[in-house]
Amino acid sequence: MRISLLHPPSGHDTTVKPLAELPRAAGLSDPRYYLSNVHTVLRWVLQYHTDLLLPAEVARLQAFGELSVEARALLVRLIMRSRVHFVVESLRYEELDAPVSTLVNELVGGQWLYADPRMNADEVAQLLRRDQLRQVMQRCVPATCWTSQARKALWQQALRDATAGERRGWHDWWGDDTLPVIEVPAHVLQLWRRVRLMFFGNLRQDWSEFVLTELGHQRYEPVAFSASSRAFQHRREVDAYLQLADARERLDAGAHWLEVWQSLPDSGRSRWLKGRRARVLEAIAQAAERAGDTAAALAAFDAAGTPAARIRAWRLREQRRPARALQAHLESVMRGGGLTPLECQACERITQRLRRRLQGEVRVRRRDPWPVEHVSLPHQAGSRVEARLAAVLAAEGGHCRHMENTLHTGLLALLCWPAIYAALPGAFFHPFQRGPADLFRESFTTSRRDALEACLATLHDGSWQDVARQIWQSRYGVTNSLMAWPMWDDTLLEGVLRCMKASDVERLLRHLLRDLRAHRSGMPDLFRWWPTEARYEFIEVKGPGDRVQDHQRLWLDFLHRHHMPVRVVHVSWESA
Repeated sequence: MRISLLHPPSGHDTTVKPLAELPRAAGLSDPRYYLSNVHTVLRWVLQYHTDLLLPAEVARLQAFGELSVEARALLVRLIMRSRVHFVVESLRYEELDAPVSTLVNELVGGQWLYADPRMNADEVAQLLRRDQLRQVMQRCVPATCWTSQARKALWQQALRDATAGERRGWHDWWGDDTLPVIEVPAHVLQLWRRVRLMFFGNLRQDWSEFVLTELGHQRYEPVAFSASSRAFQHRREVDAYLQLADARERLDAGAHWLEVWQSLPDSGRSRWLKGRRARVLEAIAQAAERAGDTAAALAAFDAAGTPAARIRAWRLREQRRPARALQAHLESVMRGGGLTPLECQACERITQRLRRRLQGEVRVRRRDPWPVEHVSLPHQAGSRVEARLAAVLAAEGGHCRHMENTLHTGLLALLCWPAIYAALPGAFFHPFQRGPADLFRESFTTSRRDALEACLATLHDGSWQDVARQIWQSRYGVTNSLMAWPMWDDTLLEGVLRCMKASDVERLLRHLLRDLRAHRSGMPDLFRWWPTEARYEFIEVKGPGDRVQDHQRLWLDFLHRHHMPVRVVHVSWESA
């Protein structure tokens, strides 16, 4: 059975139009559910992303629909695997009735697969069983260079040494046609990777999203879509994304950082592509720093231009730049304003160190303004210090939970759900998103300012508890990047709603929204509350040898300044 994929509109029409039918996961009762899911993605891409594809790519996807259904199923199975070479006789799928060899021949004829692929020694060794590799060794390696009792890893090394990394056709390795091997060629993988990127808008999500959704492991908020909602508006943006992803993979695989830097594409006017490029530049700078090339590391950090990169560059310059010049520069930066709280903190610390160095001041340790306590607890093997202290405090009265960065983000989700899922252009472009694409970018709050203010207004009119309960009841379990459902339950929800004042919640959420990416972490570990007394406190827990980190210090300072009860507890273990 052939399928008819939607043909592109004439002239690559890109006018905004509503999507007639949203893609849905195929039922798992269908033995070829994975193929149905791929058909869904292809129809979506061919209907709403055609102008981002070359005519040859469109024709290739249409040709996929002309294959027999079982050939399509086999190809999709292979594409979803983590490798590209396969022994044909090892391919067994219960849902395929036709002989695999027949399907392979159909796919090879359409150049979806390659027969007799060129492979190196490592690829051959990884593909074959030990008994099969022995036959290759007998053919390609002199008997004096290996022994039949050696470990497979030693055989692989001997084969590598004997062939000096040469790539040979499979028949040259094996010697005959008794064990056919196939390869999924790079051009096929690249096309499917491009399709997956245009549908999901990222390369983190893959075809398993459909399976998780059908199994009920993932549920997603329904959002209105239009053609303007898609992740990419121009093909060059897709190309740039793929090039940045390839660059990061090469860097992680050990490529020289300078070579990777020179290969980076221009991000153009796309803000989110600039953000991705900046993150690759940060990784390049770190690689240059590890290699000892401080000048190049500084140049890469400066090119990245993110708050984290600027802080790292200041610290590097502290090590090599004249103290007085750097001090003057940082003081000028602080006077100019526009810094994030973390940047302000880093600037102040560096200038203090420089001042001591220049003026010979003795360092005076400042007393932390928030309460600090020390407790000693019996040690329990396998128990985290936060959970141990939470259990002890709960036994003393009230309730105590180890929340660790999920309380404030969960509150934001419950109170601002409509604003988070507002159908803005470029925010949602397929039904399998955990949140808007710009959630952790600066544009998130600016583009939704009115919607966020409308949600936060419930903290003034007294309806915020009802709003939170309504979202809890109607959306429980829906995947949301800000809400860790397993950390919450009815007891915690009611404790938060009854014990926290609306003014405290508002301060908490507004501070979080100032910089969602940075402020989503650093919150105190424990939330303790007493329902009958309508009071609460935050507790940062520090085990033996641990200390308060910078991002935690920012939250502690914020909570203390705004008179929200908070303390730090240092835990030590009682000796046996």
